Amino acid sequence: MESASSERPARPWWRTAQLALWLIVAGATAFGVTAGAGYRGLQDLAGHAQERRRDEQTLGLIDRTLTLLLDIETGQRGYLLSGSTESLEPYERGKAKFPDTYADLMQHLATPSGPHGDFAAVRQRIDDLVQRRIALADAHVLKRRSGDVEPAGAGTDLDGKLAMDAIRAELDALAAVQREHLVRRDADAARLQARTAALIVALAAGGCALIIGALWLLADEQRRRDRAEDSLRRFSHMLESMVDDRTEEVRSARDRLQSFAKQLDDSIEAERRRLAREVHDQFGQIVTGTKLVVQQLARDHPGLPGDQLAQLTGMLDESIVIARRIATELRPPLLDDLGFGAAVSHFAERLTQPGQLEVTAEIDDDEQLESDRANQLFRIVQEATTNALRHAQATRVSITGCEFRGLYVLRISDNGIGPQPVRADASGLRNMRERAAMVGGAFEFGPGPDGGSEVVARIPLQQPARVEEAWTT
Repeated sequence: MESASSERPARPWWRTAQLALWLIVAGATAFGVTAGAGYRGLQDLAGHAQERRRDEQTLGLIDRTLTLLLDIETGQRGYLLSGSTESLEPYERGKAKFPDTYADLMQHLATPSGPHGDFAAVRQRIDDLVQRRIALADAHVLKRRSGDVEPAGAGTDLDGKLAMDAIRAELDALAAVQREHLVRRDADAARLQARTAALIVALAAGGCALIIGALWLLADEQRRRDRAEDSLRRFSHMLESMVDDRTEEVRSARDRLQSFAKQLDDSIEAERRRLAREVHDQFGQIVTGTKLVVQQLARDHPGLPGDQLAQLTGMLDESIVIARRIATELRPPLLDDLGFGAAVSHFAERLTQPGQLEVTAEIDDDEQLESDRANQLFRIVQEATTNALRHAQATRVSITGCEFRGLYVLRISDNGIGPQPVRADASGLRNMRERAAMVGGAFEFGPGPDGGSEVVARIPLQQPARVEEAWTT
């Protein structure tokens, strides 16, 4: 029996982790509920505090209203007795401040959540009494100002006193209700605070107990997890070694592919150069010779139709222009003879169309460019300007190039419609990006400074060592 019990399989780690997770979730939920209860309790207490401040403000407004009424009454009585205008200062001060203070008081007392319930009837009584008292005071002051040394009879004084006593009684009643309401609010706030504190303590204790239970379960699994992590680390090290080897193979294959692409591009450029020479030398010479033969034929046979000979001569001239253009597009001779700057300037001049398109070129430091880099940059210029003319609806294209911190930076910008969604069959941007990468550079395409598009190619003046090594392998 002991052997059977000692060989009983241990609880699976995932079951322990699941149980611990449930305990953690339950504990976190308890803490979350605790936070929610505390936050709600704080909100309720804040609401109670705000209402209490409002009640205190209401009491203060009741006192200020009564004080201002007393100032009005005191001022008018002093003026009646002395006839001095200085005695009217309390009266005038009370008359100036009373309307705003009284309006604030009525607004506070008319709050639906206040302690006075239906306040309309009470307000009507107070309004009538206040208007009556102020009207009596105004009448007394007016009579005294008119020169009546006996400004009021006993009956009028009695009316004013009765009105003031009635106002004081109404305001004292309202103040008593406000004070009772304050006491009830304080009691409610104390009960709410005690209940919230008890709930927070209970939930926090429960959450702590659940978290401690989860930690205890996780500690029981720590030893087995350590062994599993050791095995995982060994396997991870082996996997990282395999990934590094594979990454090196991929990098080497990429470098070989890039080297092959450059060799292929070099061969294409060599073939372009050969074809350009063939077109310029062979085809151009044939067409030029044919033109000379036609001109000699016209001189030897004056009777031949002149218009047809002129048409034939024009076609031969056009053929010569086309042959030169094809040779230039295949491989600009200026690129080999005078360098990148001269080739770009000549290319910009040929593209410029007065009144329709303005192409400017400002190329500096091109003497630092090697032949392969100058060739790739010129192809980028051709591709970028072609895209600007075909798709951007531009009227102005600017080409600039210069050396900056070991890089040759080429910018082609236009004032066209700006970058548009790239079509699935579009290859211009891809070709420019590949040409820049072929010589270890970077390519960017985005909005230009004039609201159009801008192409930026940054080519290192020194070839990266890794690509140089790939070329030699």
